[in-house]
Amino acid sequence: MKRIASPQNPLIKRALALHRPGGSAAADEILIEGEKLLREALRSGAELRHLFIQEGSEERWRDQADRVVLVPPTLLRRLSQLDTPPTAVGLVIPPAAPPLEALLSKARTLIVLDRVQDPGNLGTILRSLEALGGDGLLLLTGCASPANPKVIRAAMGSSFRVPLLTGLEGPALLARLRAAGFACLATGPAGDDLRHAPLPARVAFFLGSEGTGLAPALRTACDRCLTIPMPGPAESLNVAIATAICLYERLHRQSPAPVIPPLRGTPS
Repeated sequence: MKRIASPQNPLIKRALALHRPGGSAAADEILIEGEKLLREALRSGAELRHLFIQEGSEERWRDQADRVVLVPPTLLRRLSQLDTPPTAVGLVIPPAAPPLEALLSKARTLIVLDRVQDPGNLGTILRSLEALGGDGLLLLTGCASPANPKVIRAAMGSSFRVPLLTGLEGPALLARLRAAGFACLATGPAGDDLRHAPLPARVAFFLGSEGTGLAPALRTACDRCLTIPMPGPAESLNVAIATAICLYERLHRQSPAPVIPPLRGTPS
């Protein structure tokens, strides 16, 4: 174990840089706040580089003693973006993403995001993907960074398990998806009703930014546009909610209908 008390220490500066977009000295490092999320990351194959904890918490991390860095409470607060600082903050290398071709060879349901910049939305989408059986997330240029601590917190561990590739270009990705047998399905207004549109064996749902939706060129280039029916007066849905609905509809189509007993007292 080592002790660090100065915010000017190079290791502390390296960790603090991860709170800034593009501020990491090592592109593969992320900062994880809180013992529960750290343990989830390690169980999912992440590599712990350094663990910042307060003195008195050493016993809980005896299995990682060679990576522990003891810091004062003031420094732990600086390392965290939470209102109530956690007892542990880790500098971590997440599990490696698979090559695109390897993902396309196995996947059946993919989500492609265009300029989705809210980290909370991105984290929620990752969580929905894992919960509803999606196979991977493909981020086009202009999306929020999955290394953003807000993304990691919102994903609740899913960002360590869902295959995720970043910095992709729309036209090139469309070509590769089609070559792998995927139907490329845009989402947006004035499309076919999601509830009744065909969903082939291999599907990539394209969803756009929170403000403007999918780029018009991408929508035109996709095979079909799907619309989520909204009988209420709301103009649009949050992109994370729209993604979850698309994934649920996909799951619903793929799953056999369960036998549900009648309500108690209802004639059968």
